[in-house]
Amino acid sequence: RFAPALREIPIAFDAQAEGVYLQGGDLIVADEATLWLGVGNMTDPEAAPKLARALEMEVVSVRMPGAPSGRRADRVTLEP
Repeated sequence: RFAPALREIPIAFDAQAEGVYLQGGDLIVADEATLWLGVGNMTDPEAAPKLARALEMEVVSVRMPGAPSGRRADRVTLEP
């Protein structure tokens, strides 16, 4: 709707439909099977497992500086 030039590209993950906020700038593709996801400031931590399931990839979430205290990194993988 907001980017007509991208209209033909399929949506791989709909954060709004999943009920989470996901900032694209917080996401890095590490390789074909792994994503790094900064969480806490602009991206909900709950986005990591949902993204892992939807894309069938490993998602390593890293709590960004300035985020609420807690664990600094979590690795989310699919159960076999």
